[in-house]
Amino acid sequence: GRSLNGGAAVAAAKASALLTLLGSLAFHQAAVFCNHKARAEWLADTLTAAGFPAAYLSGDRPQTERMQAMESVRGFKLRVIVSTDVMARGVDLERVNVVANLDLPHEAATYVHRVGRTGRFGSLGISVSYVTASELETLRGFVEAAQAGELEPLPATIPHDLYAFEPLTDADQGALELLKAAPRAALLPPPPPPPTTTTT
Repeated sequence: GRSLNGGAAVAAAKASALLTLLGSLAFHQAAVFCNHKARAEWLADTLTAAGFPAAYLSGDRPQTERMQAMESVRGFKLRVIVSTDVMARGVDLERVNVVANLDLPHEAATYVHRVGRTGRFGSLGISVSYVTASELETLRGFVEAAQAGELEPLPATIPHDLYAFEPLTDADQGALELLKAAPRAALLPPPPPPPTTTTT
């Protein structure tokens, strides 16, 4: 069957836009959601190669690997966590101030859980969804259902005060500087073909 969220070219275009966004933001950590394991794994590799150290979570990864990835995020050893919806519920990552949907979820409730990963505990955060023209109506419906404010086109520059954060501790600041200095690869990995099923 055809993937709900388009093929490799769409995935590559969305990932490219995401890299541009992350490169322009003074974010601490980001959570990015994909609907399929292969895409999540590829995106984590792509982000890491582009200088944003990342790991991915999906339901079929062994529990030990998932715990390890979460510990790396909590320990501020990673900049981005990429996830299928295994993480959308019940995980609080206090330094995440950017959430991005590379793929739209299948239902509004999942959208609410995903975007709820940012701006917790009185801090601010932004949520960005990358959609094709055909996905825009679905996103509008999700935002209305979530009563999550207005849906706005992504501005060329996002004002820092929309996602500005309590100052980090000295240890966190040091960890962030190390992560910002992560090496970048010359070539990014090509996107995987779209999955033939819609399971995560």
